[in-house]
Amino acid sequence: MSTSLRGYCIKLSDLRALVKNPPAGLLEEFDQRFPNPFVAPKRRSKGSPGKPLKELLKTDTEGRLLEKMCAVRGVKIESSCFEDAKLTYVYKALDAGMGGGVCERLKEPRLPLPLPPNDGGPPWISYLTREEIEAGLRAPDEDDSGLDNDVLDARDDLRVWLETAREHGTDLVVFGT
Repeated sequence: MSTSLRGYCIKLSDLRALVKNPPAGLLEEFDQRFPNPFVAPKRRSKGSPGKPLKELLKTDTEGRLLEKMCAVRGVKIESSCFEDAKLTYVYKALDAGMGGGVCERLKEPRLPLPLPPNDGGPPWISYLTREEIEAGLRAPDEDDSGLDNDVLDARDDLRVWLETAREHGTDLVVFGT
């Protein structure tokens, strides 16, 4: 089974504010940035700018709209290590002890904001706060004597994710599929 893990630098407070009070034109921005060739572009009503987005969020059980918000208003972390990887490989990388094990928190769903219930359980969305990122970057990596080179490379890639979030002064939100 293949999966991908995608990370975005964005402040959780900014993301929550986008959901609570979406700016006018955000849906149009999504349409421009993520065009769907199978659906004709829709004309948006001139009513409340956030109402259509709030209605869509009520049905976003998998967090796809949430990820679009992160992509449009945050900074995507480019990473080839996790674009098309075996699930066991991703878990080994997260368990590899980077920063004293801070990345292990990304294995379990930790939703940055509530999503509607999903029959299949919560989507694989997680996050690290700036404080957790700082603590992880200060902590030494755990012993790596039993890890193969691919997992060590992936662990190093996760360190780059944390460093990138720190450079941007943001939290890290991660989506997996």
